Amino acid sequence: RTFQNVQLFGEMTALQNVLVGLHHSFHSNLVDIALHLPRYLREDREQRARAHALLDFVGLGELASEEARNLPYGKQRLLEIARALALDPQLLLLDEPAAGLTAPDIKELLEIIRKIRDA
Repeated sequence: RTFQNVQLFGEMTALQNVLVGLHHSFHSNLVDIALHLPRYLREDREQRARAHALLDFVGLGELASEEARNLPYGKQRLLEIARALALDPQLLLLDEPAAGLTAPDIKELLEIIRKIRDA
């Protein structure tokens, strides 16, 4: 679910925000992570690729390393949708997704919503 008011981690990059949504797909334990064991390295590589793919899907691929707080409001909305999609939902609830967006941002948002529907 996304909310009317954008709820991102502002000090984190767009990529890191999407990775937060992918937390459920990591199965590595603390030892795997601390010692950078192959299981963790493989999962990290796979999830980063998935996060980049989601950012590309919503048109934010080139902004992956940008801090979320520096993104324009419309892009923050798209980032929130990418993070929600990272959870592989069967149903995606968008609470007033176009609230506060400009006409061009609304057009872009509608294109993304159609892509989600058709995916």
